[in-house]
Amino acid sequence: MANIKLRYKITLLSIVCLMVLVSMTSFSYAYFVAVIVGNEEAKNIDINTAEINMNFTEGTENVSLSNVYPISDEEGLTGTPYEFTLTNPNNYNVTVEILVNVLTDSTMDSSYIKVAYNNGSGQLTPALLNTKPGPNITISFEGVKECYLLDSITLVPNGTQSFKVWFWMDESVGGVTGGEVGPSMGKDFKAKIAAVTAKSE
Repeated sequence: MANIKLRYKITLLSIVCLMVLVSMTSFSYAYFVAVIVGNEEAKNIDINTAEINMNFTEGTENVSLSNVYPISDEEGLTGTPYEFTLTNPNNYNVTVEILVNVLTDSTMDSSYIKVAYNNGSGQLTPALLNTKPGPNITISFEGVKECYLLDSITLVPNGTQSFKVWFWMDESVGGVTGGEVGPSMGKDFKAKIAAVTAKSE
């Protein structure tokens, strides 16, 4: 009889300990969980982001190469560049990525196009457009099939930076050879220059 009472007490004590343990676990879980309850006066959550202003001054809207032929880098750099100026009117530093956005109706392969730019440093290094990296600041553009990063700069408050960008067809691209029409014949290259901005820490 004493044995049965002892077993009953042990079982009862075990159940009580288990209930205390479950209660503590529930309490500590509830301690770390936030519960948000809406009401008729507070139905929506609104988040407004800050705007980054950037002044973009350019000469023409599009970059277009039609009826061109392959030329050397030296000759390509004697052509008329696409020019634009960026100004940061914000009271904080802004990171700017200069992009070449190849339009969807461009029929010429980007590997045929040479590009060079000058951001005031005076150094010009021609390169095939398709060897340029993709952008770091990701954003989608309508009507664009390829996007290449030309340069990434930081503009200080009220800072201004001017750019010149040259485009030409690389001299290694075949034209008409021995009566055979090369891959670039009858094709157009169409692109837009874009400046993508982000607040710089």
